[in-house]
Amino acid sequence: MTSGKRAKEKLAEASAGVAEVVVDLVTNNPVVKEIPVLGTAVKLAQAAASMRDQIFLNKVKHFIEHLPETTPEQRKRLLKDDSAKHRERIGNAVFHTIEQADELKKVEYVAAAFASYLAGEIEEGDLRLICHAIRTTFIGELERFIEGAYDEQEDLQYLVQCGLANVTYPPITWDGSTKPNLEISKRGQALRQAWQCHKKL
Repeated sequence: MTSGKRAKEKLAEASAGVAEVVVDLVTNNPVVKEIPVLGTAVKLAQAAASMRDQIFLNKVKHFIEHLPETTPEQRKRLLKDDSAKHRERIGNAVFHTIEQADELKKVEYVAAAFASYLAGEIEEGDLRLICHAIRTTFIGELERFIEGAYDEQEDLQYLVQCGLANVTYPPITWDGSTKPNLEISKRGQALRQAWQCHKKL
């Protein structure tokens, strides 16, 4: 047997092991199993057993492990009258953020934001936009913003485009100059609060 073939077999075995754990986690988690797009992605990754799929499965595992316990009332937020479309929108936002996360820390931020949504602290639209912000923001900036000190006027300029900060321009002064005002947006505050309340140590 060639070394390349042995490596592929080892990868397949490792992927199968991770996939089995993740499928169990998805099946046994009353919230996650209601997100069809995530369950479908796990099944596809389980069948493919490539390095990319193994990385994805590990990220899903990390996401589930960082979700706090939920109450029946919180789980009902995924089962609205328009549950099919509702769960698809939520699932797509969570799935794409997990899939494209370049750091496991981003997966933890998504888990905290999702828990905040289930607790009724943020709405569906805000959760989807927060997922987009997590997905597109450089991890160094994101981590400093959520967990560290941030100079609102100097550093927030890097977070305007993703929606975590807002910029306003006051009237131009007599000499023709003006300086923009930067502040943390409502969604930025919600993400920070979600991390403080729902992070899993």
